[in-house]
Amino acid sequence: MANDRLDGTERRSFLYEAFTLPGRIILWVKYMNPPKEYGDARAIARRAKSPIMTFIYSFIFWLLAAFVSFLILCELSSPSTYVTPPHPPTKIEYEYAAEYNDDDGIERR
Repeated sequence: MANDRLDGTERRSFLYEAFTLPGRIILWVKYMNPPKEYGDARAIARRAKSPIMTFIYSFIFWLLAAFVSFLILCELSSPSTYVTPPHPPTKIEYEYAAEYNDDDGIERR
């Protein structure tokens, strides 16, 4: 029977399989699209067949995913997204408002 797993490992728990899935996909895509150089193609084949490399690629993927999620959450919760209340009027603005009624533009003294 054909082995569908490049790294040759046996099935494990669902959590382990879910964790290593990104690494398996990345290595499978690299394996199916090798470079033209023979040495580079052999290196990719060795990486694709290594359970350690599958784990490392998956770990890096999940680390980057957590970092991007953290950045998105920080951006959504940053104070810059909130509307700041207006500042209290300065002395000049207060005096101008006392001299002029801003509704109709007529001077009131």
